[in-house]
Amino acid sequence: MKYIILIGFIVLGAYTLELHDIMDRQQVKLSQANRTINLITTVRTAPANYLFTSPIHPDDFIRYTSPYGFRELINPGTGGTSETVHKGVDILGAYRARITAIGAGRVVLHYPPPDDYFKGHELLGGMIKIEHSNGWSSVYGHLSSTYVYEGQMVEAGAVIGRQGNTGKSYGSHLHLEVQYNNKTVQPLKYVGGLE
Repeated sequence: MKYIILIGFIVLGAYTLELHDIMDRQQVKLSQANRTINLITTVRTAPANYLFTSPIHPDDFIRYTSPYGFRELINPGTGGTSETVHKGVDILGAYRARITAIGAGRVVLHYPPPDDYFKGHELLGGMIKIEHSNGWSSVYGHLSSTYVYEGQMVEAGAVIGRQGNTGKSYGSHLHLEVQYNNKTVQPLKYVGGLE
């Protein structure tokens, strides 16, 4: 009888250990699912009402191409890689896509695209910065053409330039930064039309 009870406890113990393993694996899967849901809700989806409109004319928009935050870059000259902070998002539009102001405001910085007369911005080439209300501002980089001047007031949706490949760029696209009190924030949370 002692052996039957002992065997029963051994079987029960083995079953309990297996049950704990199953529960641990399910907990890991649930944790991973929750992290994925959190990532989706904080990065890819945004409130139903965005603060700002798309920076590329809707007829010219193709896709969002590079995220905000840390990323690894390949140096085209050396082939080496380095990790850097990407302060905005990259967006691909049709050839020479029309770039539009995401909100009404005043142009506070303007670097014409580099040519025989202008150097352009060191990193962003043709670049525009617009100051909106309540501490918000937006930066548009790698532009091939610009249609504004410093001090100019612009309306939301006004065409301010054309997509390009100026500055330190690996191909034609728009680099967009959104800033709140001069600190960059995740643009996908505040700018509509980038899904």
